Amino acid sequence: MHSADRPDTTVDALTAPAANPRRRLSRRWLVALAILVVLAILALLIGGLVRYQAPTSMAKTYFTDVFVSGNTSGATAMICSNANTTDSSQPNNLMTIAGDAQQLKGTVTFDISRLQYDLTSEGLTTAQVHISGPVRVKTSILGLGVDTNLDATMQLNASALGWCITSGHISLALPLTSVP
Repeated sequence: MHSADRPDTTVDALTAPAANPRRRLSRRWLVALAILVVLAILALLIGGLVRYQAPTSMAKTYFTDVFVSGNTSGATAMICSNANTTDSSQPNNLMTIAGDAQQLKGTVTFDISRLQYDLTSEGLTTAQVHISGPVRVKTSILGLGVDTNLDATMQLNASALGWCITSGHISLALPLTSVP
Protein backbone atom coordinates (compact mmCIF):
# COMPACT_ATOMS: atom_id res chain seq x y z
CA MET A 1 0.00 0.00 0.00
CA HIS A 2 1.36 3.31 -1.01
CA SER A 3 1.03 6.45 0.99
CA ALA A 4 -1.34 7.75 -1.66
CA ASP A 5 -3.64 4.79 -1.11
CA ARG A 6 -3.80 5.29 2.65
CA PRO A 7 -6.30 7.73 4.01
CA ASP A 8 -4.67 10.74 5.65
CA THR A 9 -4.90 10.37 9.42
CA THR A 10 -3.22 13.63 10.30
CA VAL A 11 -5.51 16.39 11.42
CA ASP A 12 -4.93 19.83 10.12
CA ALA A 13 -4.99 22.41 12.93
CA LEU A 14 -7.16 24.71 10.86
CA THR A 15 -9.78 22.07 10.18
CA ALA A 16 -9.84 20.51 13.67
CA PRO A 17 -13.30 20.45 15.13
CA ALA A 18 -13.83 23.12 17.81
CA ALA A 19 -14.31 22.05 21.41
CA ASN A 20 -17.89 21.32 22.23
CA PRO A 21 -19.42 24.76 23.05
CA ARG A 22 -22.29 23.13 24.97
CA ARG A 23 -19.85 21.53 27.34
CA ARG A 24 -18.05 24.82 28.02
CA LEU A 25 -21.36 26.64 28.48
CA SER A 26 -22.65 24.08 30.98
CA ARG A 27 -19.49 24.44 33.07
CA ARG A 28 -19.96 28.20 33.16
CA TRP A 29 -23.53 27.78 34.31
CA LEU A 30 -22.46 25.36 37.02
CA VAL A 31 -19.80 27.77 38.28
CA ALA A 32 -22.27 30.68 38.22
CA LEU A 33 -24.88 28.56 40.01
CA ALA A 34 -22.35 27.50 42.66
CA ILE A 35 -21.38 31.13 43.27
CA LEU A 36 -25.03 32.14 43.61
CA VAL A 37 -25.71 29.32 46.08
CA VAL A 38 -22.70 30.32 48.19
CA LEU A 39 -23.79 33.98 48.18
CA ALA A 40 -27.35 33.02 49.15
CA ILE A 41 -26.09 30.91 52.07
CA LEU A 42 -23.84 33.76 53.23
CA ALA A 43 -26.74 36.23 53.02
CA LEU A 44 -28.94 33.91 55.09
CA LEU A 45 -26.22 33.45 57.72
CA ILE A 46 -25.53 37.17 57.98
CA GLY A 47 -29.25 37.98 58.03
CA GLY A 48 -29.84 35.41 60.76
CA LEU A 49 -27.01 36.79 62.86
CA VAL A 50 -28.25 40.36 62.45
CA ARG A 51 -31.82 39.31 63.28
CA TYR A 52 -30.58 37.43 66.36
CA GLN A 53 -28.52 40.39 67.60
CA ALA A 54 -31.10 43.07 66.78
CA PRO A 55 -33.35 42.69 69.88
CA THR A 56 -30.42 42.90 72.32
CA SER A 57 -28.95 45.80 70.35
CA MET A 58 -32.33 47.58 70.51
CA ALA A 59 -32.48 47.08 74.29
CA LYS A 60 -28.94 48.39 74.74
CA THR A 61 -29.68 51.45 72.59
CA TYR A 62 -32.89 52.13 74.53
CA PHE A 63 -31.11 52.02 77.90
CA THR A 64 -28.24 54.15 76.60
CA ASP A 65 -30.68 56.74 75.24
CA VAL A 66 -32.67 56.84 78.48
CA PHE A 67 -29.96 56.65 81.12
CA VAL A 68 -26.74 57.93 79.53
CA SER A 69 -27.46 60.39 76.74
CA GLY A 70 -30.90 61.54 77.92
CA ASN A 71 -32.24 61.13 74.39
CA THR A 72 -35.83 60.37 75.34
CA SER A 73 -37.12 61.16 71.87
CA GLY A 74 -34.78 58.53 70.46
CA ALA A 75 -35.90 56.06 73.10
CA THR A 76 -39.60 56.69 72.56
CA ALA A 77 -39.11 56.30 68.80
CA MET A 78 -38.21 52.65 69.50
CA ILE A 79 -41.60 52.00 71.10
CA CYS A 80 -44.22 50.33 68.91
CA SER A 81 -47.07 52.59 67.87
CA ASN A 82 -49.60 50.16 69.36
CA ALA A 83 -47.80 49.77 72.74
CA ASN A 84 -49.67 50.74 75.90
CA THR A 85 -47.56 53.61 77.22
CA THR A 86 -50.13 55.11 79.57
CA ASP A 87 -50.59 52.22 81.99
CA SER A 88 -50.25 54.06 85.31
CA SER A 89 -50.71 50.82 87.25
CA GLN A 90 -47.11 49.96 86.35
CA PRO A 91 -44.89 52.72 87.76
CA ASN A 92 -41.77 50.83 86.65
CA ASN A 93 -42.98 50.44 83.09
CA LEU A 94 -40.09 50.97 80.64
CA MET A 95 -42.09 53.64 78.84
CA THR A 96 -42.55 55.79 81.96
CA ILE A 97 -38.93 55.33 83.05
CA ALA A 98 -37.83 57.44 80.08
CA GLY A 99 -39.84 60.40 81.39
CA ASP A 100 -38.55 59.91 84.92
CA ALA A 101 -34.93 59.79 83.72
CA GLN A 102 -35.50 62.96 81.69
CA GLN A 103 -36.53 64.80 84.88
CA LEU A 104 -33.28 63.71 86.55
CA LYS A 105 -31.12 64.79 83.61
CA GLY A 106 -28.33 67.06 84.77
CA THR A 107 -28.57 66.08 88.43
CA VAL A 108 -28.05 62.30 88.25
CA THR A 109 -25.78 60.24 86.02
CA PHE A 110 -26.02 56.53 85.36
CA ASP A 111 -23.15 54.18 84.52
CA ILE A 112 -24.77 51.23 82.75
CA SER A 113 -21.58 49.88 81.17
CA ARG A 114 -21.73 46.64 83.20
CA LEU A 115 -25.28 45.70 82.22
CA GLN A 116 -25.78 42.38 80.49
CA TYR A 117 -28.35 41.94 77.70
CA ASP A 118 -29.59 38.39 77.13
CA LEU A 119 -32.05 37.24 74.49
CA THR A 120 -34.35 34.92 76.44
CA SER A 121 -36.78 34.05 73.64
CA GLU A 122 -37.24 34.86 69.99
CA GLY A 123 -39.83 33.91 67.42
CA LEU A 124 -40.53 35.16 63.95
CA THR A 125 -42.46 38.17 65.23
CA THR A 126 -41.64 38.46 68.94
CA ALA A 127 -38.58 38.53 71.17
CA GLN A 128 -37.82 39.02 74.84
CA VAL A 129 -34.62 40.46 76.27
CA HIS A 130 -33.54 40.25 79.91
CA ILE A 131 -31.34 43.09 81.14
CA SER A 132 -29.48 42.73 84.42
CA GLY A 133 -26.39 43.86 86.24
CA PRO A 134 -24.87 46.57 88.40
CA VAL A 135 -25.57 50.24 87.76
CA ARG A 136 -23.72 53.17 89.32
CA VAL A 137 -26.02 56.10 90.10
CA LYS A 138 -24.21 59.34 90.91
CA THR A 139 -25.64 62.71 91.90
CA SER A 140 -23.98 65.86 90.68
CA ILE A 141 -25.23 67.85 93.67
CA LEU A 142 -23.35 65.95 96.37
CA GLY A 143 -20.98 63.99 94.14
CA LEU A 144 -22.04 60.78 95.85
CA GLY A 145 -22.68 57.57 94.00
CA VAL A 146 -24.49 54.38 94.85
CA ASP A 147 -24.23 50.98 93.28
CA THR A 148 -27.47 49.22 92.60
CA ASN A 149 -28.70 46.23 90.68
CA LEU A 150 -30.98 46.58 87.70
CA ASP A 151 -33.31 43.83 86.57
CA ALA A 152 -35.52 44.39 83.55
CA THR A 153 -37.38 42.55 80.83
CA MET A 154 -38.29 43.96 77.47
CA GLN A 155 -40.75 42.53 74.96
CA LEU A 156 -40.26 43.40 71.30
CA ASN A 157 -42.29 42.87 68.15
CA ALA A 158 -41.00 42.61 64.63
CA SER A 159 -41.82 45.71 62.63
CA ALA A 160 -41.34 46.49 58.96
CA LEU A 161 -37.62 47.17 59.15
CA GLY A 162 -36.59 45.63 62.45
CA TRP A 163 -37.92 45.51 65.99
CA CYS A 164 -39.93 47.82 68.23
CA ILE A 165 -40.56 47.70 71.99
CA THR A 166 -44.06 46.64 73.04
CA SER A 167 -43.65 46.49 76.81
CA GLY A 168 -41.22 46.01 79.60
CA HIS A 169 -40.63 46.29 83.31
CA ILE A 170 -37.63 47.57 85.22
CA SER A 171 -36.55 47.11 88.82
CA LEU A 172 -33.84 49.23 90.44
CA ALA A 173 -32.99 48.41 94.03
CA LEU A 174 -31.34 51.52 95.48
CA PRO A 175 -29.28 50.79 98.60
CA LEU A 176 -29.03 53.33 101.40
CA THR A 177 -25.23 53.28 101.52
CA SER A 178 -23.22 55.71 99.46
CA VAL A 179 -20.05 55.04 97.54
CA PRO A 180 -17.75 57.98 96.68
